[in-house]
Amino acid sequence: MIIKIYNYIKISNCLSVMIMLAVAIVVWMACAGIGTAADEIEVTFEGHIGGITSAVAVSGDYAFVGQGQDFVVLDISDPAIPLELSRLVTDGMIEDITVSGDYAYVADHDNGLVIADISNKNAPVLVGNYDTAGTAKGVSVAGDYAYVADYTNGLVIVDISNKNAPELAGFYETGGWAYGVSVAGDYAYVADGGNGLAIVDISNKNAPEFAGFYETGGWAYGVSVAGDYAYVADGGNGLAIVDISNKNAPEFAGFYETGGWAYGVSVAGDYAYVADHTNGLVILGIENTYPLQILWKTKFFYF
Repeated sequence: MIIKIYNYIKISNCLSVMIMLAVAIVVWMACAGIGTAADEIEVTFEGHIGGITSAVAVSGDYAFVGQGQDFVVLDISDPAIPLELSRLVTDGMIEDITVSGDYAYVADHDNGLVIADISNKNAPVLVGNYDTAGTAKGVSVAGDYAYVADYTNGLVIVDISNKNAPELAGFYETGGWAYGVSVAGDYAYVADGGNGLAIVDISNKNAPEFAGFYETGGWAYGVSVAGDYAYVADGGNGLAIVDISNKNAPEFAGFYETGGWAYGVSVAGDYAYVADHTNGLVILGIENTYPLQILWKTKFFYF
């Protein structure tokens, strides 16, 4: 917008000039949408789309996906055509999701542990939150307790018997950087970064104790436990398999160089599924433990 001061306006002194200029500037600001304090436009958050997908949990015909700050519910009854049913926004950045019954437990980065009621898949509701002292990277649930891999804060145990008001039960400083956790029986197995695999006795939830550890040689990001073995996603070292039959003295059982950067792992039956960063998904046959056999691999390309 151009504001013109025509010659027929008579200016008698400098003060008048300053006043006229001030008036002109105010008019220009108002027309340009800048406004004064009284005319400020109120901007409210309405929503967003997209985000980094870094977590997924599957239960029955539904997948629960962490996409940035969004907790997304998908109907996967037809895997070829997944249908989004709903989404809600958390206050952090979703790192991991575990589903148990009608609730989803979310490791929500600097927002700690978040609990969502998913009984209505079309309208999930955030019902509880426990803000851990560290950065929530991973979560596992067993009974009335959630076990949170809390990065530099180690392992945090949260009492979730009251979903609306979860409380701290206990914690253990693992010594490394806790990225992932898997629980089996009275033990929690923590993927502890450069510290490898840390095993914590959780029989006393209020005072968990050190049981043992195994230095994997890489950088432990994720862990899955099946029987007497822990399968560790060990960064550039690939998949490391640790014999945990003796919790106080875990031993090497095998490994496989996946070719990428092993960031997550899930075990089902005789197969280990490894999220191998830019190398895609690697599926390994683990029936004989060692040597391992690669069965299938998909490659993802980035543009």
